[in-house]
Amino acid sequence: MKECSLLFCVGILILLPGCSSDLIDLGKKTFYQGDSLSIDLAKPQKYIRSVSVYDQFTLIASFDVLWLCPEVKEFYTSVIVRNLAKNDQQKEILIARNKDELKHFISFYIVTPYDIVLGDHLSSWFVLLKIDDSLYHPIEIKSIELHPLYGAIFSKRVMRFCNVYQIKFDARTLEDVPIIKSTTKDISLLFRSIDKELAVSWLIPSFNDNE
Repeated sequence: MKECSLLFCVGILILLPGCSSDLIDLGKKTFYQGDSLSIDLAKPQKYIRSVSVYDQFTLIASFDVLWLCPEVKEFYTSVIVRNLAKNDQQKEILIARNKDELKHFISFYIVTPYDIVLGDHLSSWFVLLKIDDSLYHPIEIKSIELHPLYGAIFSKRVMRFCNVYQIKFDARTLEDVPIIKSTTKDISLLFRSIDKELAVSWLIPSFNDNE
């Protein structure tokens, strides 16, 4: 019975394309759509960078990268606090935790096709962080399940057949000096294979309070 109803609806949409918008409006009025909550994904999406490399017409590799900078972490915290109805004390704990993490680590989420493997000794691609002409090796690369909120930030970049990695770098030298300085203008993430190098870059925003 359900299959018949579905076929009937599909048939109506095919036979009456000019009426599809009216049918959609009718559906919204007939079936409860829930109450919309405002969320500005444009803010964290400013920190997504994408790069692809081809061999003529064949895609060799592609990387979509989100820098987990203070503004992105702040966005995530604000949505979590709202959705979980955290009180002010709990909110302050989350904010303090974010600041402590940003003080010690520079982190990114990387989305790649399923056949691109990172963080393995047999990986074809290696990742480096470039700041002020200095190169830094990651201290951790791990495959993760992306939180739905970060999935929404990546939007259609996250497909069923893809890998998602979290990559971390030390934010400070062994002498406990921040590697992002007040004079740093940009940072870059480099992807290197045997014969290729790709780069994605971010300008350092006005905030630089993680020292």
